[in-house]
Formats: sequence, C-alpha cells, structure tokens
Amino acid sequence: MRARGLSLLREAEEIARGITDAWERSEALEDVVEAMALYDVAEAERVAWSAPEKDRTRALLRVVEGAVGHDLDGAERIARAMPAGRDQVRALGRVACRLGPQESARALRLLEEARRIADALRDDEERADALYEVAKALARHTPGDAVEIARSITDPVDRRLALRDVAEAMAEKDPGAAERIARDLTGGTDEETRREVLQRVAEVVAEHDAAQAERLANAIEGRSKRSWALERVVYRVARHDPVEAERIARTIPCQSHQIGALRSVMDVWAEHDIAEAERIAGSIPGDDPKRRVWRAVLLQARHDPAEAERQARTLLTGSIQVSAFHHIAEALLDRDRPWAVRLLAEAERLAHGLSRPYRRMEQLQEIALIVAACDPAEAERIVGGIEDREGRDHALRALAEKTAVYDPPEAERLARTVEDPRLRSQTLQEVAFEAARHRHVDQAERIARGITEHPEWKVRALVWVARALL
Repeated sequence: MRARGLSLLREAEEIARGITDAWERSEALEDVVEAMALYDVAEAERVAWSAPEKDRTRALLRVVEGAVGHDLDGAERIARAMPAGRDQVRALGRVACRLGPQESARALRLLEEARRIADALRDDEERADALYEVAKALARHTPGDAVEIARSITDPVDRRLALRDVAEAMAEKDPGAAERIARDLTGGTDEETRREVLQRVAEVVAEHDAAQAERLANAIEGRSKRSWALERVVYRVARHDPVEAERIARTIPCQSHQIGALRSVMDVWAEHDIAEAERIAGSIPGDDPKRRVWRAVLLQARHDPAEAERQARTLLTGSIQVSAFHHIAEALLDRDRPWAVRLLAEAERLAHGLSRPYRRMEQLQEIALIVAACDPAEAERIVGGIEDREGRDHALRALAEKTAVYDPPEAERLARTVEDPRLRSQTLQEVAFEAARHRHVDQAERIARGITEHPEWKVRALVWVARALL
C-alpha cells in the first residue's frame, strides 16, 4: 500500500508541476506534499524545497502539518529549517501543539523561538498574525503568558481572535480565569473582543455547567448578540440536558434566536421521546402555522407516517407540502417502498407546479437524492427535468456524490453528464473522494486517472486516493 500511495503522489506531483496557472499550481503542489508527508517526510520535504521561492515556505508548512501526526522530530527539524517568517512561526506552533504535558519544556522552547521570530517581523500585519499563532499554541501550556502575548497584539482583529482562542483553551480547565479575560476588557474597540471571549467561553462551559454558561452569555451587552450567545449555549446544553436547555431557550429575548434554540432542543428529543419533540414543535412562539405543522409532520413521519401524510395533505400547500411528502417518503423507504414511491411521484408532480424557479429546482433535487436510493435511473430522469442548466449541473453533482458511496461506476457516468467543464472535473474529483472514503479504492483510482480537464482536480483526486490507501 505504501508503494502504491507514493506512486500516486509522484504522479500527482508531475501533473501539478504542469499546471499553467501559478496559483492553482501552488495549491496543487501543497496538497501533494502534505499527503506525501503522511508516507515519507523526507520525500515530501524534497518536493517542498523544490517549489519556487515565493511558494516554498507555505509548502514546507504543509509538510509539517502532514508530519506532526507521526513524526514530530522530523516536523520540528523542518520547521526550524524554514525561512524566518509567519509560516515558520505557524510550523513551530503546530509542533508545539502536538506535544503532550510531559513534553511541556520542549514545547515552551519552540514557542519562545517562535515568539522571537514573530517579534522581529517588520510588517505589522505579518507580526500580528504570527503573534496570534504563538498565543494560540502557548495557551495549552502557560495560559498566563498566552494572555500577555495576545494583549500585546496591536491589530484589533488579531487581538480579538487571539484573546478569544486563548480564553477558549483555558475555559475547560479554568473557566474563572477565562472569564476574567473578558471582564478586563471594557469599552471602545475591546467591547467586540469582550463579547467574542464571553461567547466562546460560555460555549465551552456549557458542556458541563449549564447555569454558569447561561450567566456568561447573559453578561454580553446588546439584545441580539446576547440572544445569539444563548442560542449557542442551548445547542451545547441540549445534547446532555434537554430539559435545562429548553428552560434557557425560553428566556432568550430575540424571537428568531429563541426559535432556533428550541428547534435544537426539539431535534434532541426526537431521537428518544417523540411526544416531547412534538410538544416543543407545537409551542414555538411566533412561528408560522404552516411551518409548525410541517415540523410536526416531519416528527410524525418516523412513527406514524399515515397521520403525517394526512396532515400534510389537509394543512399544507406549495413547497412546504412538497418538502413534507418527500421527508415522509424518506422515512418509509426501508419499511414500505411502494408507499414511498407513490409519495415521491406526487411530490415531483407538485414540485413542477411551483411558481418560483429556485424552489422548483431545490425540491426536485431533494426528491432525486431520495429516489436515488432505490432507483438511480429514475433519479437521473427527475434531475433532467430541471430547466436551468446551472441548477441541473449542481443537482447532478449532488446525485453523483451520493451514488459514489455504493456504485462508483454509475456515479462517474452521472458526473460526466455535467455540462460545465470545470464543475464536471470537480464532480469527478468528489466522486473519487467518496469512493475512496468508502473503501472503493481501485474504482476511485480509475476515476481519478480519468479526469482529463482541469488538472488541479485530478491532482486532488489522486491525493485523496493516496490518503485512503493509508
């Protein structure tokens, strides 16, 4: 497998070097070297050093990113040998982040070197970006020093990002210290930083302390931003305590965010208590009546499809009815295929009658993706009924990608019917990726080699096959 994977990557390297567009050539070679580093760090390093000078440091960074998972010593050696600059700082940070607590001294030495490099950079933007990378990595080892570096960044956007990420890294072990970072930020340009820090800390804390997460989110100024933070907290809390999550959701001041939060709670209940899910679906405030019925229909489709169909027929119209029919059919496919097929046929008929072209295209694509599970030829016929060429191409792309999981040759055939040449190559690359990901490696390699237009997509396809071989 190793020999085969390296052979594919060398072929991809050769193709990448022949790409005429400089940016696409650089991107393709970076993809190759990162995958090559998974197999042979020295070989990947050779390719990276052969890149043009303007692209070399980025290529070496990708080698480090590929190597850190299995060869930290090699990754560190390459990082230290890189030309001084922002990418070298990133490389040293990647290595430091992979070092465990028992190697903290080694990590701190690397990060001290990274900080010296960052401080010496003359370009303000480049220096700010580099210090941001150091602060992020340092937060895993000495959070106090990381906060100091983050505060020293003069660019307000980079400072905000650095403080946010440092606080997030601290929140798991010391939420109080993470909260103090936000509390110390007041007024002016720091107010946005304070909001982001509080929100990110609240999301982390929500995994184990809903009350503290709610308190942190409520400390955010501004009704809309506070509501968004509370919605994110509810999403995290719902996974382990849907009752508490619902309570928090109902306190959210902005109705749109409250609706989003209650939907996330409803989705959790739907997995193990359909009655609770239906109760929430029927109690969402300010919701459009038809959309409320539509959500109830989707929930009922799992355990009472007859009632779901009755409600969909009597209470819904237009695109929302079409959507309800194909969702019910999807729930029925494994239990009663003839019933599912009948509903899908009706959904298709109704979709063609929709007045808005975008809605018509969207619904036909959804129907085709469900039909593909039982009748690929019928799914292709449905997609062919989309009048807009661009919309039809994108529907074929989605259909081919789904089909690649279980029938790569059929997926390839569908991909080749995409009319736009660039999208056709991209679709073939995605088919090869899905086929390789689901262990159809030989078929994936054949499809990747068959990409003749837009060689950057052929390179990516070969890279993914090589990764799959690992």
